[in-house]
Amino acid sequence: RNPLGGIHLTAAVLVVLFPFVSWLYIYINKEIRESWPTHCKTVI
Repeated sequence: RNPLGGIHLTAAVLVVLFPFVSWLYIYINKEIRESWPTHCKTVI
């Protein structure tokens, strides 16, 4: 197995997972911010 093949495989997996991970990150952030008290929202 050549190292370039592994890099290409990793890149392909990242490209596939990136939209899902970024959506999940934004969704979780939104949930956390809504559950925070309002004075925390003004700081960030």
